[in-house]
Formats: sequence, structure tokens, C-alpha cells
Amino acid sequence: MYEALAKNKKRVLGNIRFIGELFKLKLLTENIMHDCIFKLLRAGDEESLECICTLLFTIGKDLDSHRGESRIEQYFDQINRIIIAKKISLRVIFKLRDVVELRQNKWVPRREEDCTPKTIHQIHKEAQMANVQKQRSAAHRPPNDNKKKEGRPGWRSHSKPTSSDRWITTGESGKNLNFLPDENNDKLLQLLCADPFKNDSVFAYIERHFKEEERKEAEFISQLVTAVAESCVINKDREVGPDFCQDKLKARKDILRKYLDNDNSLELQALFALQEIYVKYNKPADMLSRFFNTLYDEEVITEEAFMTWKQDENPLRQEGKASALQATASLFEWLQSAAVESSEN
Repeated sequence: MYEALAKNKKRVLGNIRFIGELFKLKLLTENIMHDCIFKLLRAGDEESLECICTLLFTIGKDLDSHRGESRIEQYFDQINRIIIAKKISLRVIFKLRDVVELRQNKWVPRREEDCTPKTIHQIHKEAQMANVQKQRSAAHRPPNDNKKKEGRPGWRSHSKPTSSDRWITTGESGKNLNFLPDENNDKLLQLLCADPFKNDSVFAYIERHFKEEERKEAEFISQLVTAVAESCVINKDREVGPDFCQDKLKARKDILRKYLDNDNSLELQALFALQEIYVKYNKPADMLSRFFNTLYDEEVITEEAFMTWKQDENPLRQEGKASALQATASLFEWLQSAAVESSEN
């Protein structure tokens, strides 16, 4: 039943996108498009609102001309009222907000330029440039004499976890964790970057190289999510600062769903990993909130896991936490208001 509904929804949105493409080819008139948007807005149900999002993503720029600007303003006034009213699901609200943000950005997608597949040669070249930059930064960094200050093992850390590190990560004292060898780290990241929209090779590699019990370890999840997030980050070395490709992250939802497996503790590790990515790139504006929104929107991480992350007070998880909470405040406002409305109903 669910699969049939999902299939039908995908077909409807595909048809809407096709209508938009026909308009761009001058096979449909602007008046017809305005009539479609008006009727969808008047219907007001979630499926109609999603269709509006798809249509505006496809042809919004073409309609928002001098001649149609006043009508577009009316549409977005209504869309903003719908967002403020909060009478629809958060998933649809976030889609509407994406459309509003796209128009504010003069209909220029923030992430389209780096969403193309890369060759292995390109990946190696980018990695070499990143290493050179890292060495230059290290050469200018003052020596650190505080040898006691060692962080949690990261994506390419060679250090072994202490017993207390293991307990903090998994909640079980003395449990033996097998960290991903460097060669597996590199290969997994290469597979994710080589083709941003296909998962078969990634699934095959993980299933071949990691035992089932290893795939349920918190550290494996942390490093897998880190690899996925790294493969989605764009503009790493540009003056404009890093951003992330939402389409790449959406393409990896099946990987994340499979290995997170609706396990609250593993979903929590995924959120911690994203918090570390956010800190690593010097807390870029909107990056973490868009990571979180996408994972919630795609039903990868549950509300319970988000709330657990928010309330977590582990002292070893507090680096960047205040900024992270501030950056994701709007999501938690929606979650809390939705919970209140649900309890009242």
C-alpha cells in the first residue's frame, strides 16, 4: 500500500515537472501555468503544495518576470502564510521554505555546480591539493605542548580509543571496536565521490569488507556518516566558504537508512558526526541546519534522535554544540510545536 502511494506520488510530481518543461519549450502559455499554480494553492492539501514546489523549482525563474512579478508576489505571500500557520507536515513546510529561499537567491540553486560525478583522477587531485593546504596550515601553527589533550579518534586517526572513549561512544564499557583501516576509509570516500548518485558499489564494498556485527558499531556509523557528509561538501577550498550538495545527500538516504536501521543510538552517532563536520569547516552558516533538515525530510533520522542530540550534555560532545544548537534552532522549534499540537489533538 505504502509503495503504491509512493509510486503514484512520484508519478504525479513527474507529470508536474513535465508540464513545466513543456512551458519552457513554449508549448504551454504563461497563463496556463499561473492557472495551475492558482488552483494548486486553492486546493491547499499537502500533495498540491508539493506540486507547487516542483513547478516553481522548474519554471519559477521564467514566471518571475516583470510582467508576472505581481502574481508571483501573491503566490509567495500565500506560501509564507501557510508556513507560518504550521497546519501541514514539517516535511512540506521545509520544501516550501526551500522555494522561498530559492526566490530570495534570485532563482539560483546554491548547489547545482558541484553535483556532477567525478573521476578517480579528479578525486586524487583534490585530495593532493587538500593535503598541501593542510601541510601549509600546519607549518604556520604553533607547537602544542599539551600532550594530554587528545580528541576522539577521527576519520583518519591512527590512535586507539581508551576504555573511557569506548564507553562514551557506545555506552558499553570495555567493548572492542574495530576502526576502519585507512585504506577502507579512502576507498569508501572515493566510491562516494566517484558517482554521487549511485549506491550499488558502496553497498557492495561495505558488505564485502565489514562483518554484520561491525556494521552495527557506533564508530562504524560515525565514520560512515562522516564519509557521506564529506562527499556532499562542496566549495571546500573557495573563498565563498564550504556548502553542501543536498541532492548528493538525498541520493545516499538508502545507505544511511540501511545501516542506521531505525536505531536511536546509531542515529545519535550520526548527528554527532555531522556536528563534528560542522566544527571542522568552521561552522558555516546554514550547513548544519540543511544537513539536519534533509535527513529529517527524507525520514533518515527520527524526531526522538534529534531531541536526544539536543538534550545531550556529555562534556566530550560539547565542542561547537552551542553554535550547532543555534544553527538548528528553527528545526527544533518546528518539532516542539508539532509535538504540542499532536498532544492537544
